[in-house]
Amino acid sequence: VGGISAGAMMQPSAALYNGNEISYNPSLANSASAIRIGEALMNNHGTGFVLDQFTIHSHFSERGYQGMMPVALVQRQAEGLNWAAGFDEGGVGHYFEGTGEVFTVGVEERGTGIALFSDCVGDADAQDCQHHFVSDGDIWNSRLGSFDMDANKIPCSRSLAEPEGSECVFTPALAEAQDYRRIAKQTAGSAIGTTVENWHTAPSGEVVQVIFSVTGETQAWCDAEGTVVSFTNLRVSQTRNPPEHMARKHKAACISADSSSSY
Repeated sequence: VGGISAGAMMQPSAALYNGNEISYNPSLANSASAIRIGEALMNNHGTGFVLDQFTIHSHFSERGYQGMMPVALVQRQAEGLNWAAGFDEGGVGHYFEGTGEVFTVGVEERGTGIALFSDCVGDADAQDCQHHFVSDGDIWNSRLGSFDMDANKIPCSRSLAEPEGSECVFTPALAEAQDYRRIAKQTAGSAIGTTVENWHTAPSGEVVQVIFSVTGETQAWCDAEGTVVSFTNLRVSQTRNPPEHMARKHKAACISADSSSSY
C-alpha cells in the first residue's frame, strides 16, 4: 500500500465492513472540524486489494489528520471496522494478503511511518481509542491485532519526562514540528498513569480537546539514543465538548490543513 496517495486510498475492499477509504469534502477538511461535526466522509468503494478490516488515509501527519481516525472508526464500529491506518508521505506499508501483515518502511529523519488507531468507543461527542505508531522495520497485523517490532529497537525504560501539551495539536507537519506525533511518542515512554492534555481551535472558533494516557498496556520502543521510535496501546481520548472554562482558556488560532490539497 503506497505510491500515489489516491492509489493507496483506493486499495481497501468495496465491502463496507472490510476496509474503507476516508476522504473529505471542504467542510470536513481538518481534524478539529471533523471532531466538532462528529462525522467523517467515508467512501465505501475501492479496488479490493486490501482484504482486511482497516481504513486508510494518506498525507497523514503533513496535514494533521489524526483526529479524523477515531471519528471514522466510531462512525463505522457497528459494521465491524476496527482499524484505521494513516500513512505519512515517504512512509510505505508492504501488505501481504496471505498473512494480513503490513511491513513498515519509514524515513527516520522525517519521523515517518504508519499511525494506527483501534478499539475505538464513543459517539459523535467524544471518542476513546488505542493509538499505535509503527516505524521502519516494524510489522503490524490487523487480522491478528499483533505487532512485531524491528529487532534493532529496544523497550523504553518508561523514564521519559512527561511532555507539555500542545495548544494546536493537529499542526500539519513532520518530525519535531508535528505536535501530535512528538507528544504521543514522549508520553508513551513516560510512567504508567501519565496523562497529557492537548487542545486545538477549529476554524469556526470552537476548541476541541485531545488527551494521551499511559496505561499498563502501553509499550514503547526506543533507538540506541533512548528516543521513542514506535509505540503501542497509548490511550487517546478526544471530545468536542471540553469544560467551557477550559475551552475559553485554551482558545487560540491554529493553522489548519489546507483543504485545497487534500486529494
